[in-house]
Amino acid sequence: MNAKSTKTFLFFEDFEEYNTGVLDGQGGWEEEGDTQNFEVATDEAKTGDKAVRVNAEVGINKTISIPSDTGFALRSYVFGHALYHRTYVAIQEDSEEIIGFALGGGGHVFYVNKDGWTNSDVPYSNNNWYKIEQWISGSGGLTKLFVNDVEQIHDADGKTYSNPNKIRMWMTRYES
Repeated sequence: MNAKSTKTFLFFEDFEEYNTGVLDGQGGWEEEGDTQNFEVATDEAKTGDKAVRVNAEVGINKTISIPSDTGFALRSYVFGHALYHRTYVAIQEDSEEIIGFALGGGGHVFYVNKDGWTNSDVPYSNNNWYKIEQWISGSGGLTKLFVNDVEQIHDADGKTYSNPNKIRMWMTRYES
């Protein structure tokens, strides 16, 4: 990523060690508002036996600490539903997205660069799992987006940052 950056922070959580049921309060996750909307479920998972299901248009956060000058990556398996739901996963610094990705309305993957949320023009289809990963170089600049382990975006316009401090997942509804 960056020749100067010798450290990389990777966030990937498979939720296997969490109890089935409400996610709020487990592993440092704190739900915004009602605490029944994110649940650890076993009826559908990409890897292992558990996954998180989002049942409403709300968010959930986990406080993290990433040292400045450390490159980092965010990886998640996300279930695509192009018609009605947008699932977002992001790393934030003071409530501003530094990196993130979403399966956006209209069937395209969105990602964060210096201008905010950007359409990658990478398509996805309904009712499929996708492995999505975004990397950013130490202190920002270069960002890359991978879908199912294939590099789709190599963008020199990544956001700059100094102290990313939160993982956030949320969902919105999209109606065409």
